[in-house]
Amino acid sequence: MWDGPLAEKFRGSTWPETRAALEKAKAELEDLRGQLNQISQNIFSAGGGA
Repeated sequence: MWDGPLAEKFRGSTWPETRAALEKAKAELEDLRGQLNQISQNIFSAGGGA
C-alpha cells in the first residue's frame, strides 16, 4: 500500500472534500430530475404532449 505525506493529505482533506462535493452534486441532480419530471407531467397534463 502506498503511503506518505501526499497519501495522508489525500485521506485527510482532498478525498473528504471531493466526496462531499460529489454527494452535493448528486443530491442537486436528483432534485433537478424530480423538477424535470414534474415539468414533463405538467406539460402532458396541459395537453402539450399530443
